[in-house]
Amino acid sequence: MPDQVMKILMLHGHDQSEQIFKPKARYIEAAFHSFAQENEVVFEFKYLSGILPARPDQPDGHEKWVWGYGDPSDGEITNIELSTQHILATLHQKGPFVGIVGFSSGAAMAAIIASHLEKRSMFNDQPWVTEHSALRFAICLSGFRLGPIYDKFYEPTIRTPILLAIGSYDTVITAEDSHSLAKHCQFARIFEFSGVHYVPQFKESREFRKTLNDFLEEFLFDPPAQQAPRLSTQAGAIVRSPFNTRPFLRTYRRRREIAVASGFTKRWAISALGNQAAANSITSASV
Repeated sequence: MPDQVMKILMLHGHDQSEQIFKPKARYIEAAFHSFAQENEVVFEFKYLSGILPARPDQPDGHEKWVWGYGDPSDGEITNIELSTQHILATLHQKGPFVGIVGFSSGAAMAAIIASHLEKRSMFNDQPWVTEHSALRFAICLSGFRLGPIYDKFYEPTIRTPILLAIGSYDTVITAEDSHSLAKHCQFARIFEFSGVHYVPQFKESREFRKTLNDFLEEFLFDPPAQQAPRLSTQAGAIVRSPFNTRPFLRTYRRRREIAVASGFTKRWAISALGNQAAANSITSASV
């Protein structure tokens, strides 16, 4: 019997691209391949770049992208609908896909896409048309939810199973930010590691591989509609990596202080001036 091919869409973080994200996610891919070897499936990864430029004057060949412009904690995200249409078009044209993986703002988009495919929701009174079915799972690495004006993405709660990887010392997307997203997911599972704002790497790979294996065994072949919800705060749902990153935190926090002073907080674009110029250049683009 030939192995079943299952496609997974991969979404990069802020100010990145598919080329930048792919090497960062190598241990995520390895964890999926480990599961595949024992379950007669093959995972195929499709890396997708955004269509919104991080900078209006970025040089050819060194493009970096964002999924929207603005402060995700409480304000409106400009052009997020264009990014959403771009992702939905990819799902339709390159799919079908069983799951989606995102890092940081890409993780926020992954949760939104999973929610939309369940609810077929509207955006600014306009439907996001897609024929793609609901996903079987989403992986949110340093994920978070958007502000109150986007509550419809999270209410009713998202039923697509979501595994959240959370760095305990992340000051860009804090553990609290990620847990806020988890509260709006009926089938949330959490992998918490002693790290900062990065995709789980070698030192977390063994624990992440085991957590992902358990998650896929629970949800990949078993429709969540037939299961009772289990909150992420229940015993056994949180797995923590024992690796201690405290010696590295001083340098990271100093870089964080510089970033905050420069305006590089949890925003999805480099500067207000750059955001507006880039937004003006992309508004009329076709997806």
